[in-house]
Amino acid sequence: MAQVFLIGSVTADLELRISARKVPYIRFGISEPVGYRDKGGRQDYQVWAFGSEAERLSKMNVKKGSLFWVSGQLRLVDDLAPDRIGTVKVLKVMFKDGGYVAVGGRQDTPADPATAAQPAEQSSGRDGSFQKDCLDGDREPLPG
Repeated sequence: MAQVFLIGSVTADLELRISARKVPYIRFGISEPVGYRDKGGRQDYQVWAFGSEAERLSKMNVKKGSLFWVSGQLRLVDDLAPDRIGTVKVLKVMFKDGGYVAVGGRQDTPADPATAAQPAEQSSGRDGSFQKDCLDGDREPLPG
């Protein structure tokens, strides 16, 4: 199976449910931008979390529109079409980990610090200075 890491907007408020086998679960959608700026589109994913992962997600108070990252196993599955006639292919992510994404110097998180995502770690450069772990090739020169 493919392991994925994606960042996108949550498409609906998360709601903890209980399966017929009495297992807590959450199912929600994430819409990820693809392509280059205004010429790109969006890719939709269905994210599923079960058991303790679902309970942890429910405590994070994730709301529709939140910028959220998710990692997990990706599967291409058949799902019932919106018209309830036939099937469609859906990208399904089995949730392993996730959290809010820091935006513009602030965390897009709820007020409760116990559920807030940790800020991105920084690493020390060769000269002893601190550098961001990730470069944005559109805004920063890439290393030569």
